Amino acid sequence: MDSVVDFSGDYIWNAVSTTVDGQGTHETQPHTDEEWHEFRRRAVLLVEAANLIAVPGRKVAHGDRTVEDKQPLDVTMIQQRLDTGHEQLVGFASALREVSLKLVDAADKRDLAAITDLGGTLDEVCESCHKVFWYPD
Repeated sequence: MDSVVDFSGDYIWNAVSTTVDGQGTHETQPHTDEEWHEFRRRAVLLVEAANLIAVPGRKVAHGDRTVEDKQPLDVTMIQQRLDTGHEQLVGFASALREVSLKLVDAADKRDLAAITDLGGTLDEVCESCHKVFWYPD
């Protein structure tokens, strides 16, 4: 998850934004062919990550601490939930694949409005899965 899904998801969520501060409004978005290509690459990585997530017995967590804040992480319990709820996990992976394919299409069309909307959908898909498998309590 950390190596592919978080890496790509964070890129997508940060690729298009509007920030307002004391100096004014700042728009972030891909402009060049290279920037659009990178956005598309990250969306494709999410499509393929969905396929990897659906592999039975796949280990998706490593270590005993979170990467972000080094908090304890019960990898054994997470893996047990993934293994026993595999059919549900496959459903979440399918939702990830669907939204990621739409992100690829939006990148091809350079559709900023679609990317913004799909970023919210991507967040919902990720959080729905996390609530079941990562932090259900």
